[in-house]
Amino acid sequence: MMSSAPINSICPWSGDPVSPDSVTTYRGHTVAFCNPGCRDKFDTAKHWFDRHIDTVSGACEPGETAIAGVSPYRPRHVRFAGVHKVAELAFKLYTITRSADLPVPDQAIARGLAYATRALPAALEQESNAHPAGYIILHAGETSNWLLIHWWAHSDIAMQLLASAQTLEGKFRSLDHRRFHACVWENIVISHERNAWVRRAMTKDGNVADYLADVLADGAY
Repeated sequence: MMSSAPINSICPWSGDPVSPDSVTTYRGHTVAFCNPGCRDKFDTAKHWFDRHIDTVSGACEPGETAIAGVSPYRPRHVRFAGVHKVAELAFKLYTITRSADLPVPDQAIARGLAYATRALPAALEQESNAHPAGYIILHAGETSNWLLIHWWAHSDIAMQLLASAQTLEGKFRSLDHRRFHACVWENIVISHERNAWVRRAMTKDGNVADYLADVLADGAY
């Protein structure tokens, strides 16, 4: 399980005491720094070293990262975490983690669902004709934790709300003002859900119950 409290009390860059607003996660643990600048410097450094260690260890071949800023692909673990009722809609919930050994804590799932409960009513009022089903993705990423809330409306359109939290213990905040859609791992779930909606809802005998039962299998993708 991911640790909730930082594993360090002193910033490794400055030697000063850590600050609660300057934390991130690394290899399943919460690590802390004295200010956001030190935290961001660490995030940049760990990504650089992770990419180079992968090349040296054979996780990727030299030249695989020829495109500047593009990391070698490494599978991540997708897990189905049940169907949850939010704002009168039924959502399939998936989590994505870098390793099956580091599942998303139940408390983080609860925080994600709490955010969806707060944010959905206004979105549903603004955009009508929602169908009573959708899916939520909670992705524990390298530098942030992402919450994608999708529901079906207007027959064949997937609606979306997007939020993020700096740590799995943190509060989710809206990112709807940004241009993000989804990363390569999140798109695996999105692709399955698109096909499930076509198979289970957009047919003569289609129904929501069959759609909710059509779940992407747990595993590394």
